[in-house]
Amino acid sequence: MREALIKKRIKCRGPQFNMDPIPINCERNYDTIYDTIKSIADNKILSSPMSKKSILLIIILLVIAGSIFYWWWAKPFDGSGPLFENTEPPTLFAKEDYKIEERADATYIVVDKVGLTAKVPTGWRVELEGDDFPEPEYWVNLYSPDAELQHNLLAKGCGISITAGTEQKNNQETQRDIDFIQKNPGKDDEIREGFKFEVIKINNHQALKWIAPEKPIIGQTIGLDIPIDDIKLIDLTTSFPFGEQKKCEPIWNEFLENVEIK
Repeated sequence: MREALIKKRIKCRGPQFNMDPIPINCERNYDTIYDTIKSIADNKILSSPMSKKSILLIIILLVIAGSIFYWWWAKPFDGSGPLFENTEPPTLFAKEDYKIEERADATYIVVDKVGLTAKVPTGWRVELEGDDFPEPEYWVNLYSPDAELQHNLLAKGCGISITAGTEQKNNQETQRDIDFIQKNPGKDDEIREGFKFEVIKINNHQALKWIAPEKPIIGQTIGLDIPIDDIKLIDLTTSFPFGEQKKCEPIWNEFLENVEIK
């Protein structure tokens, strides 16, 4: 699911929420655009006067980067691993499918379509993200009280993303990756180079846990892909900016302990 969700969110594969600057599955192109992203994050581009030539140069760079992304994802599958197929993204659920329930002990996110109930960490804010075009598709972002975003990137604090959708092929591919890891321990690179994978259980549902390599600006990203029935998927993702993992990871682990899936 992480491979397809970013097509919905920022036109490139991966499950990251808006605060992540570059999705984990765009990392093969990471070095190509790192300097441009860093310049923007440092206000080197946004704060400097722009001549017509400089604006044109930025447009050209973005077109080149977009072409690289297109070439990468459109090229034929080489058969080297079970994950890399050019699949269509799942259909995310509508805004009304994510219920925010205030209970006596805490705030909960409830998604009945996949039997999900998730307890929001104490004091965290809840934000629904998405749009209604061409059809309603949404996800939920949770932010710690001290979370700060800079140019739509999480620069401080902790964040968790909850996404649910329907897509049979992505469900089957996640199941296949789970089977592959169970049968081939230690061969994580055959799914995704540099990533770590583990199969865990949440309420008797198997989940594919993945840990992305730590990168400048992005920091650390961890997630779970959870197939439900034959056509539905849940994706839970967290991001640790630099210097925040020691604080955020225990909250993430406690969050997972409180997740219920019927």
